[in-house]
Amino acid sequence: MPARPGPRRPPEGLRPLGELVRALPAATGGKRPPALWRELDAHHGARPDWLLWRLLLSGGPPPAGCREDSIALALRALRAREPSVASAALALLPALTIQKVKPQARAELARALASLPSGRETALAQWLAHSVLLAEPSATEALEHLRHLQALAPSGWKTGRTFDLTPFAAAPWQTVEPMRLARWLANAIADLVRHAWVKPEASKADWLLTAWQLRRDARPAGALPRFEDTGLLLDAAAARRLQGEPAAAARLEVLALHLLPPRLPESLQQRVRAASWRLAEAGLAPPPQWRVHLDDLPFPGDPPTTPAGLEAARQWEDAEDPALSLFRAETVEDPDWAVLRSSGVVLQHPLAALGWVAKRAQAHQVKKQHALLEAATRLALRHQALGSLGRLLAIRPGSVDNLVAFARLWRASLRAMPFLRDIRTWDEARQHLRLAWGRCDGEMGDSETRFLLHEILRDRLTTTLRRLPPLWRVNALRHVHGRRSPSDLVRELEADPRRMGLLEHQRRVELWEIAAALREHPQLAGTVWVSVVASGDPASGRYSILAAGPLGQKEGCGRLRIGMEETASLASAVTAAVQAVADSPEWLVLAVDAVWEGVAWESELHRAGLKSSVARVPGWEWAFRVLREDLPAGEPGRVLQPEGVAPSSLLPPPGDGCWLLAGAEAVDAATRWRLIGEEGPSVRSLGLGSRSRIVSLGPVLTGADWSGNLVALSLAQACRSFLVPIRRLTEVEQEEAMSCLAEADAGLQRLLATGHWRLHGLPNL
Repeated sequence: MPARPGPRRPPEGLRPLGELVRALPAATGGKRPPALWRELDAHHGARPDWLLWRLLLSGGPPPAGCREDSIALALRALRAREPSVASAALALLPALTIQKVKPQARAELARALASLPSGRETALAQWLAHSVLLAEPSATEALEHLRHLQALAPSGWKTGRTFDLTPFAAAPWQTVEPMRLARWLANAIADLVRHAWVKPEASKADWLLTAWQLRRDARPAGALPRFEDTGLLLDAAAARRLQGEPAAAARLEVLALHLLPPRLPESLQQRVRAASWRLAEAGLAPPPQWRVHLDDLPFPGDPPTTPAGLEAARQWEDAEDPALSLFRAETVEDPDWAVLRSSGVVLQHPLAALGWVAKRAQAHQVKKQHALLEAATRLALRHQALGSLGRLLAIRPGSVDNLVAFARLWRASLRAMPFLRDIRTWDEARQHLRLAWGRCDGEMGDSETRFLLHEILRDRLTTTLRRLPPLWRVNALRHVHGRRSPSDLVRELEADPRRMGLLEHQRRVELWEIAAALREHPQLAGTVWVSVVASGDPASGRYSILAAGPLGQKEGCGRLRIGMEETASLASAVTAAVQAVADSPEWLVLAVDAVWEGVAWESELHRAGLKSSVARVPGWEWAFRVLREDLPAGEPGRVLQPEGVAPSSLLPPPGDGCWLLAGAEAVDAATRWRLIGEEGPSVRSLGLGSRSRIVSLGPVLTGADWSGNLVALSLAQACRSFLVPIRRLTEVEQEEAMSCLAEADAGLQRLLATGHWRLHGLPNL
């Protein structure tokens, strides 16, 4: 019986496999006809690289007559004399991860791979092939392999960024499309990272971010993220948390939750639930279906062996979070955790136990345990559990240092993540800070510290969004009001997550900078800046005043008389502070706490003897950021009227402002507008903020919260001033207002002197 002939040897000088594959006719309906495959196999069947590609990636039926498996074909191709055949097989090796490769075959592949010459063109393919063969690498091997990849990267590339695969995918022997190559590279990096570090290191999170961005780039246009992508982001967040960067970790977690695919495996759902609790502490808002609140925190003190204990543990425990084991190890030796343990708190999940202590801080049994509250406060500061820290300080602040540290942590948190905020949590944080300030004994320290507390207690969300690039401001607000998931803002963050870190490094506005500007800029010589906040429970009447003007600064605190003269006495205190820092100022730039937002300050201050025109601003930092912006050049005027209202005979004169005609009712952030004298679709209230100057001829409702406040939403965008009446005006009063505003600054001041109008924002300083 004659011997079976061996496989045919491919002739020398073959056309590279990549060129051959790219020359194939396009598939119809994702498939090519069987007759075409038979013809091609008959022509190229002697090539092991062709047969390997046919088995692994072609998507067609197995080649007829091929009796070798993919491992044998890969070995034969790697040992071929033709360099392009070996290179093509090298590029296809990562596809073998779906096969059950035996250790003996893996060793043979490793020897064949080691015999190949190295070169720049095949460097990435060789790196990927080596990563496939590293089944269980040691930490040293995995770390060395990642460093080798870093050396192969294009010049200027850094970990934490995506990888440009264009040069590697353009090789003539390359048959793997860039998207599949990106997925292979991402999977290889993620596998190596999981083996490379036992202890946290800075580059672990960066490598995981690189892997996530590669998987992002490998998705078809319009496709939703896969759950593996979410796992990579959560792993990167855990690495940041272990590095002591909770704000950066929260950014990645909230981005991961806003990019969740529709269906999740149970293991990932558990990780998402745990991340939701951490975001509640950080004051960030996940998608509505995953949003939780610290008031809903279940009791964590039942033993883990009981049904109640197991149910509570499932609410927040993430078995894949490496920080959890470190926290549990910390509780063994740390004296503060020992205080919690001695008070009967079961530390099966330390941070959840800390949150429960803060939740129960108002209870009589807990409120009297001063050592417990002080230990919990120190732990919340250490781990930056902002939600729990505010609850603890509101009951027992301990010292002014704790109060100031809390305010600084919140400012840093807002700077690190100025969007995707949970508005309810933010309002509660301000209330906790206010209550803690009222319970603190001792002086507040220098003026900068008082300025910090004032800025945090006022409309910080409007101020924070104003420092974003203009397009980001709009998308951040659309995210709050829109129902699309993921929103335009989330898609921007997904496209380049590094932008979040760049925003964090923008310059802060400090009190000394404001004081210097008041002395050095002539246009500010006639203004006085006043900030008023409640420094305790509003019912107590405690307040703090900070004033700055051409003659210096004035700060102080006091307590209002309870009764009908409460606002009058506060207006008198403001007037005294103004007179101490300026002589007859033309403008009073006033930033007040939300507690007194509804007070008619214009009338109250005039009755107290102050004749200055009043401009209300969200905060001093907002105002100085706006002053640094360039004035818009010649915006065309626009006149808008609420939808569903009969056309008005009153039309404002042409100009560069945006005029809002009065409707049947007071307008708000949900009102839609139609353009007068222009063709086009209706305009949402959110779109008004693109105008630098807005005048409403009818009352404007501020809404139940910040997201419904039309004035705040406009000032958070590009608006510099928003003028509104405090009541419904007659047609005669509207005509008088339009004639006054035609006279620019003098007319505006005369209009404000009537007491029927409020100016939100800045005049033309």
